[in-house]
Amino acid sequence: TAAVAIVVAVAIVFAVAIVFAVAIVVAVAIVFAVAIVFAVASVLGMVDRAL
Repeated sequence: TAAVAIVVAVAIVFAVAIVFAVAIVVAVAIVFAVAIVFAVASVLGMVDRAL
């Protein structure tokens, strides 16, 4: 029973770690996407003013 408890605990830790990793990657991806959109918008704004 101790072995089963250990396996379950390890599985839960792994699951939580994977969820955290995915959440962090998604958050970073969203931040990057927003930053890129802002950069493109500002560049287009500059081009618009230049023209």
